[in-house]
Amino acid sequence: RREFLGVDTETTGLNAGTDRVRLCQFGDATMGWSVPWQAEDGGWAGFCKEIIETYRGPMVSHNLLFDSKMLKKAGVNYPQQYAHDTMIMAHLDNPMRNNRLKPLSRKLVHPAAAAIGEGVLDQAFSGGNWGWESIPIDHPAYWTYSAFDTSLCALIAEELYPKVKAKFNEQY
Repeated sequence: RREFLGVDTETTGLNAGTDRVRLCQFGDATMGWSVPWQAEDGGWAGFCKEIIETYRGPMVSHNLLFDSKMLKKAGVNYPQQYAHDTMIMAHLDNPMRNNRLKPLSRKLVHPAAAAIGEGVLDQAFSGGNWGWESIPIDHPAYWTYSAFDTSLCALIAEELYPKVKAKFNEQY
């Protein structure tokens, strides 16, 4: 069962003009996968491109604008007719709530949902003196944190999409 396919990227930073994709992640309500992007990291950019461009079902990202810009820069077209954004869904549902992914996950998925991977990644960053651009691509904490975000995104979409659709009585 897959109501939504979560899609996410981990990048070297937040500037689509100068930063690059390091990992691409996919997930649904039960499982997530992290895929290295760059060839020097054993990358699978072509695999990710094929999934994103040929998947014919609802896909969801949290802050779709950012991920689609980063993917477009890397040569991937995120098909807008299948694209949904949980950040926008959350804002439409309740604009007064903290709608960042982790706080939203704590509210809508489970109080401990955001803790999976988050603390471990912080420990890895400080223990290795790494950041988003330098943590080893195959570090288990990086992969766990990254893949889990797509599952959180899919679970949030399953919760919010019907509410937002009913609220506005039209296709989002």
